[in-house]
Amino acid sequence: MAADGANILELVLVNADKLHTIRLELPYEEAGDVLTVAHLAREAEKVTGVEVSNQRLIFRERELKDQSKRLTALCITSGSKIHMLKHKLVPDDTSEMAILSNISKEIETTHKDLGRVIHKVDGIHRGYFPKEFNLKAFTKLKCRLEQCTMLFNDELDRLNALDLHHCEPDVTNYRHELIRRIEIGLHRIDGIERGIHDVVVRMTT
Repeated sequence: MAADGANILELVLVNADKLHTIRLELPYEEAGDVLTVAHLAREAEKVTGVEVSNQRLIFRERELKDQSKRLTALCITSGSKIHMLKHKLVPDDTSEMAILSNISKEIETTHKDLGRVIHKVDGIHRGYFPKEFNLKAFTKLKCRLEQCTMLFNDELDRLNALDLHHCEPDVTNYRHELIRRIEIGLHRIDGIERGIHDVVVRMTT
């Protein structure tokens, strides 16, 4: 659990006349981080079907616009009630948010792939596989990490290529949050690759 205990929260989401109890839990691949507005928005989309780009999340009469904001910094704790309204964007913003939403889904898929690699590496370190299997397995996992790196970099290039100077702050903040998620993934890949390299060197010398 994160130091501030903010990696698991149970909240009440109010959407129109419906109440939803949602559970936010920090994904395995984001261990060490904390829950943010982005996590809340993605979970709200799952239970209501309202896309992140069309949401207005309200807590204590304050709109949660910054996707990167930590929920604890907003005084959101288990049991807090979040209101969600549908947000209509101006035409220019709608098309850009649609692109960002698609990239967000791709980033989430890449993070899930990375999580599976991390789980596999952890299993090898814990001795769940025969020693003669390890070297070959590490080689394959390194290739999978390279694939994740390529996907993250492609998603980052697409985000940086977007011209959002005409868009509302909600749109640019969303892009910043997506970039942050990619940077987290690339940082973890770098650490795992260094670890794999050190283990392979020890096994072959």
